[in-house]
Amino acid sequence: MATISFGDEELFSERPEWADVVPLEQYENINPLAPIFYTEEYKDATNYFRAIAKSGEKSRRVLELTESVISQNPAHYSAWQYRYETLLALLTASSPSGVISPSDPLLEAEIELMDVLAVRFLKTASSSSSHRSLDVDVKNYHTWSYRQWLLRLFRRQRR
Repeated sequence: MATISFGDEELFSERPEWADVVPLEQYENINPLAPIFYTEEYKDATNYFRAIAKSGEKSRRVLELTESVISQNPAHYSAWQYRYETLLALLTASSPSGVISPSDPLLEAEIELMDVLAVRFLKTASSSSSHRSLDVDVKNYHTWSYRQWLLRLFRRQRR
């Protein structure tokens, strides 16, 4: 089930279930001329993401981690790609026949999460009385592409 929480999360470095992972700093052993100042939550999540990606781990906790990274930066293409690969690995592993069930709770949770993220990161929202612009990525193709892939997979398996 998707957690769909977007704030006040405990840092991954403070979670006992992540104690076995050694985070990889973005600027390890270098002193950049103009470093980007990220929030502590984002640095923490991306440091763990780099470590997980390097190790090749594909697990439910990786879905939790990539959800956190994506919710903080929906333009993090590597997190989207790694989430996709992780979801496929988990769905395939849970289906000995190789056919992914459209009622798989993991798939249903992922579709639910994509619905939430798609709405949350829409650039323009319309209402009958006004138009408002949200302060997010206008070309949010990665969210929409990933969601479309999920829906195509879901429908194909349902037939």
